[in-house]
Amino acid sequence: MKKFPLILSAMLLLAVSSCKKEEPQEEPQTYQYLPANSGSWWAYVLIQHDGQGGSSVMSRDTLRALCTTTIDGETFNTFRGSLMTPYTPNTPDWYVRDSSNYLINSNSVVVLPYLNFTDTFNRVGPEGGISKERYQKLYQDAEPLTIDAGTFSTIDFRNEVVFENTSPCGTDMAFMHQQFVDIVGMVRATYWYATTYGCNLYVERKLEAYHIEE
Repeated sequence: MKKFPLILSAMLLLAVSSCKKEEPQEEPQTYQYLPANSGSWWAYVLIQHDGQGGSSVMSRDTLRALCTTTIDGETFNTFRGSLMTPYTPNTPDWYVRDSSNYLINSNSVVVLPYLNFTDTFNRVGPEGGISKERYQKLYQDAEPLTIDAGTFSTIDFRNEVVFENTSPCGTDMAFMHQQFVDIVGMVRATYWYATTYGCNLYVERKLEAYHIEE
């Protein structure tokens, strides 16, 4: 009889635990990967790599989130700066809005797709008489990325460019990367990263510091 209260207590605890509701896991939204609150900023260093292991700092610039603006009846977030190539005083402001959980700019070009990691976007060339096809796809990076701004788990909106045989380096494939982090923004990008035939010149944009306005 002494064991009965212990068994009863155990059954009661089991019943309570089985009725406890699990907290729903919030799925990250695409717009969280490029925070747009006015006053947020991201400071980048641009590094040129020569393909032989050497590199040099090209420049530094800052991306800033500004106010919202209305274009053709749609509300866009305004940014000043660049996610890829170097920023200059002649670089115009650019605009991004959420469209069914896709980030698109004012020209309806996808800045960051919905987080499904399966869709492939294809834009056919030629571009400048060299490349003939460009594919875009979102990847979940397997390893954390460590840069000056910290260590991050990243997603990569990758451009895969297929070249014609007449390209300057004889290259048949090149990659451009834009790596984003939830609630942080874009932390790293590369462009014109040719991977074969020894023509490996590319520019890397890396985050050095940032501030996200609440």
